[in-house]
Amino acid sequence: MKLLFIRHGIAMDPLEWSKGDESELQRPLTKEGLEKFRQASLGIKRIVPQVDRILSSEYTRAIQTAEILGSCYSNIDLEITGLLNVEADSNSSIGLLEKFGQDEVIALVGHEPSVSALILKLLGSSQYIRFKKGGVCLIEYSNGMIELRWMLTQKHLRLISK
Repeated sequence: MKLLFIRHGIAMDPLEWSKGDESELQRPLTKEGLEKFRQASLGIKRIVPQVDRILSSEYTRAIQTAEILGSCYSNIDLEITGLLNVEADSNSSIGLLEKFGQDEVIALVGHEPSVSALILKLLGSSQYIRFKKGGVCLIEYSNGMIELRWMLTQKHLRLISK
């Protein structure tokens, strides 16, 4: 199984957003965030030609990121789950992965610090990973072995897309 962890793209500033009546759950990507992740998703497609499923947190900015990624692949349903939300517990999120097949490529779109916590839990580490907005990490799980294959920033992915 290949797990493609993605941190959502650049979102509106939380302080700016909180001036309105909207909830944090609805805070969207900025125009720049949408465009940069569109370009980055083309880079993802170049190095990961197949994705079987896309899972996203319930937050608008993660859903937008997941939808952009999904537009690069055909016939992929987007599954929304609270197990990838900002406040998600990594122990509960790991249970989510048990339902997938060995040969599947799964994209998981979420937030910091929960995405890093889940990656570190899988790798058996208690260290910290700096996971920038729009960044992507590929972990391969096979026959009880977990391997961090690569981790790229959104900027690197945009360069790969060209």
